[in-house]
Amino acid sequence: MAGRLRSGDDDQFDSAFWELYLHEAYVRAHYTVEVEPKVSGIERSPDFLIERGGRSEEYTSELQ
Repeated sequence: MAGRLRSGDDDQFDSAFWELYLHEAYVRAHYTVEVEPKVSGIERSPDFLIERGGRSEEYTSELQ
């Protein structure tokens, strides 16, 4: 993550920044956040698995 923030590549910086921002926003909203969880049936792990009140959702931050 730190390397992506210091890479000098704007896309890498933006992606890393938003991952950190969203992680902190979910934590402050009282979600349980699991970073890069293993999910069966897919090759690439999502950035986060967020959970609150018995409901969970996978989330991947991507820039368009």
